[in-house]
Amino acid sequence: MDTYMNLCVLVVCCVLLVGRGLPAVVAQPASKPLDKVEEETEAEEQGIIANLEKAQQFLQKAGAVHVAAGNCKTEIITALGALSWVETYVLEDEYNQALKQLESAKKALSDCNNALSLANVSNLLVCGSGVCSDGTTCQFTSCGAGKALTTCAFGFAAGVTGGAQGQSYVVTNSNDDPSNPRLGSLRYGVSLGGNGKGGVWITFERDMVIVLKDMLWIRSSTTIDGRGVNVTITGRSVVVGGVTNVILHNFQINSVGESDTVHIFAGSSKVWVDHLTSFQAKLGLVSVVQGSTDVTISNCYLTNPNFNMLLGASDSDTEDKNMRVTVYRNWFRDSMQRMPHCRWGYCHVINNLYTNWGYYAIGARAHAKVVSENNVFIAARRTEITPWFAGAGNDFDASSTIQSSQDLFLNGSTFHQNVQFGTASAPQYKSAAYYPSINPTSTLTALVKRCAGAQFAIRFLLCIVPTRCVPSIHIMDFW
Repeated sequence: MDTYMNLCVLVVCCVLLVGRGLPAVVAQPASKPLDKVEEETEAEEQGIIANLEKAQQFLQKAGAVHVAAGNCKTEIITALGALSWVETYVLEDEYNQALKQLESAKKALSDCNNALSLANVSNLLVCGSGVCSDGTTCQFTSCGAGKALTTCAFGFAAGVTGGAQGQSYVVTNSNDDPSNPRLGSLRYGVSLGGNGKGGVWITFERDMVIVLKDMLWIRSSTTIDGRGVNVTITGRSVVVGGVTNVILHNFQINSVGESDTVHIFAGSSKVWVDHLTSFQAKLGLVSVVQGSTDVTISNCYLTNPNFNMLLGASDSDTEDKNMRVTVYRNWFRDSMQRMPHCRWGYCHVINNLYTNWGYYAIGARAHAKVVSENNVFIAARRTEITPWFAGAGNDFDASSTIQSSQDLFLNGSTFHQNVQFGTASAPQYKSAAYYPSINPTSTLTALVKRCAGAQFAIRFLLCIVPTRCVPSIHIMDFW
């Protein structure tokens, strides 16, 4: 089985070089003039030639590895042959036949991709020292395989177990019926959560897009684990309200309308939001409000035209004095404001990437304590990172503390600290082991751009392989 999966890693590299969803010739009516067909497809064919050469290099490399000739290898060779045929057609009947072969090749490549998606890809990686303690890669190696994912948690949510002690549940279809959740759906799986039931660990059988028809309310002791597949949740929000011990990991959530994508409120605690890709929400993306605490938001790709992340919703919500949130290695991209905005509580903002903010990047009010540590700020529309400083205007709130430590400021970006009432203390994590690992700011931009958001197929390989993990064959030779 290991050798088969090693081969699948190789195959996916071929798939991804040739192109997932292949950017090759698209079907044309048989009656269309051949010269017009050639004109429209010349650019695509040149791309095919280049990709064929790279893919053939991979196959040559595979020949040096002692692996069995499994189905995936047969299929990839067939696919390459079909692509070669498309590239070399001369007559129209040959072209039409090549189109049929191309469709067959797409199916073969898709089958191989699915084989990898359904496998435990974590076991394929040989990792160097430190990877199990790294806040980005641990989740995708044998260190954090399966329910051992919980050992990778860090920051204020460290110790979260989600549904590790409960039953396992596999989502097999994308249906959503809020009034009568059906077995196999995500909503049915979520209904199995709750401390009284022991909790639930939810995974997915295959890639899918789930269009929610109503908000998805998460119960205590629940894990939604999207590793190994490409899962998108859309339509409505994921809500974590008044519960504890929740893990939301490795999926995409977007286009939820009038709310935010992930809403954590009503005194929820021990919540880890990790490797989400989130965008398109009117009120913002991930929010932590109304007495919620001990939350880690990490490794997410977060982009929204206006609001991004709100930690503490109102100056009057004094229950947020106990709020503690770790914001780690996220990519805050192209948003106007709130990355995050904090009230009352303690916000440890560490090792994130900021690009192209509008009004401000980091803000605070109402006695909040914000420690910005080892982040990278790349200015574009605006240079000032926080408008919360003396002389900034009517919105200035002298009660908050915003301080910077070892941040990297690029493209003229500036950080006006507000420490009128003293500096913030270091984050009070329960153990030094829970302090997030820090990547040097000199290489942080590349790391976050590769690894922020949901990881699957090409994204997974681009993130994991260039760090401290390599497959058993040296695909980096041709990366």
